[in-house]
Amino acid sequence: MSTTEVFGIKENGDVVKVGETEDAMRGAMFIWAQLSGDYDAGSVMDFSPLWELCDTARMKDKDSLVLKTTFDNVVFMQEDIPQMLDAFMDFDKRHPGSSLPEQAEIVRKQILSDDNMIGVCWNQISSIPNAWKVTSPKDHQLEPYNINEQSEHWVGKTVN
Repeated sequence: MSTTEVFGIKENGDVVKVGETEDAMRGAMFIWAQLSGDYDAGSVMDFSPLWELCDTARMKDKDSLVLKTTFDNVVFMQEDIPQMLDAFMDFDKRHPGSSLPEQAEIVRKQILSDDNMIGVCWNQISSIPNAWKVTSPKDHQLEPYNINEQSEHWVGKTVN
């Protein structure tokens, strides 16, 4: 069974795995299905109408934050994590059954309590390629993605 992997971003920019939650279907797919119903946008066959609502006035800020955490290559920096965790808890109150409470606990214990960590990111489904490992140009071995050296990531923030 696949998992949702949670990664911390070290002060030096390296991305390292800090935890995982069981059953990846309780992650992004669960969130998309619930928000799709809330906003009458998209369906299991095509969630793109829902994704397009992110950062629009039609979507609540907290829902936009939760939705962003499911997107590829997104990172949330330390200053935005408390607001993100609040959005996780708000979503869970309305839609129990996701892995968001477990993800929040990992973030609190492994990232917020570690002075060497400056952010968080995810691999929503462990059975797909991990964007947070890159091939070293020197020896062609896998090494941690580094947010200071690579540019494929983007920073999630509240816009509206």
